[in-house]
Amino acid sequence: MTEEKIEKLNTICELIDDNNLANIHELKDYIKMNSSDNKIPSMTEVNNFLLSDAELFSLYFDAVYQERNEEIK
Repeated sequence: MTEEKIEKLNTICELIDDNNLANIHELKDYIKMNSSDNKIPSMTEVNNFLLSDAELFSLYFDAVYQERNEEIK
């Protein structure tokens, strides 16, 4: 993986974590609402990463989901 791709992957993971996005639908909505920001990867790029790094995304989404559930209790 090139350094540029690693940076984009890190950006996506940071978006998930920083914005408390618990699933792909929330990520997709976030990307749509903020697509004018050049630092935000397109949904096409996200989908390409999902093909190879689905487990990583799952870990991030799961962490946010668990944190939300802890806050509710």
